Amino acid sequence: MRTFAIVTALMAAGCGRNELSGNVDFPEVDDHSVDPPLAMGQWMSLDRSPDGTQLTMSYYDGSRTALGFAVGTPLGDGTVRWAHERVDAYPESNGLDTGARGKYTSQKTAPDGTVWISYWDEDWGKLRVAHRLAPATWEAVDVDTGGGLWTSLAIGDNGQPFIVHCTDDGSVRLSRYDGSTWSTSTIFTSSATAYQEASVVTTAALVSGGHEYVAFADRASGALHLMTDGVDDLVVGSGGGEWPSIAVDGTTVYVAFYDATREDLVVAEKGQGDETWKRTSVDEGKLRGADTAIYVDGGEPVVVYFDGFENDQRIARRAGNAWSTDRLAGDGLAAGFHNEVVFVADHWWAGSFDYTNQTATITQL
Repeated sequence: MRTFAIVTALMAAGCGRNELSGNVDFPEVDDHSVDPPLAMGQWMSLDRSPDGTQLTMSYYDGSRTALGFAVGTPLGDGTVRWAHERVDAYPESNGLDTGARGKYTSQKTAPDGTVWISYWDEDWGKLRVAHRLAPATWEAVDVDTGGGLWTSLAIGDNGQPFIVHCTDDGSVRLSRYDGSTWSTSTIFTSSATAYQEASVVTTAALVSGGHEYVAFADRASGALHLMTDGVDDLVVGSGGGEWPSIAVDGTTVYVAFYDATREDLVVAEKGQGDETWKRTSVDEGKLRGADTAIYVDGGEPVVVYFDGFENDQRIARRAGNAWSTDRLAGDGLAAGFHNEVVFVADHWWAGSFDYTNQTATITQL
């Protein structure tokens, strides 16, 4: 495994265009490098190019309160060379700031090569979506007023995006694109009481095997929900199952999450025909388990997560019935925030934000 700060290349300013062009290119990044954004990688979301050879990353540029995007080409030494693009809210040519946008970002690449990014407009409290028309060419629109927190975007079997996101009054909304327009519906409302503020946080969305999976945490009740094709199932009825991520292997569904009551990393699994979830406490160290990113490698679940006590990025692997854990990044740095995993060029890669250096780190696993 190698951990390193991101090498950056080719910062380009984007502009809008009305027509959508498919099969968008992901050219290899050349050796011409420039200075990266002053603060990049916060709220990062990783995916890959359609051919599986390059990484893609959306992120919040904290130095400009704007949304950035990058295409990364893996190099032979395990590092990645990046081409950066400005997506939304960067200062205009006249120097005027267009607002604060880009937190809670989530991005996926559709089969035709179109990159879709969901994110929050902080000034206006809206869900926004940007899609890539060509390299460094983006179009962004408002999708939903009042939503946009904790966005999670997935591409449906029809090749169109849908987004799960939260409101500040404890509702979960689903925004779906049909190829021409966006529609939004409320799929869950928090069970808040007079003594508990309504709050729904940390959503996750995944499409696998023709099914749509949506996970979210209800802080008011402490419950963790998983919806499969719209059917709700409680992974945890109470106890604070936060920061969920989802992986599917055949007919087995895995959900990794942070047990906020016990401050542990937990993995739940449920196979076809199982009536209940099997839950395993994977890491019982202090404040371990937030910002989970789960995947399946060789038939076994693997979780990248945050150690909130040491401010490290950690990894947990299962072999048979036994789990082992190790540190991936940190070692004196504040790493492990906004964890992401993606399979590119025959390797798994883990990304996170390093608050100490205000940059992203990528680890080849």
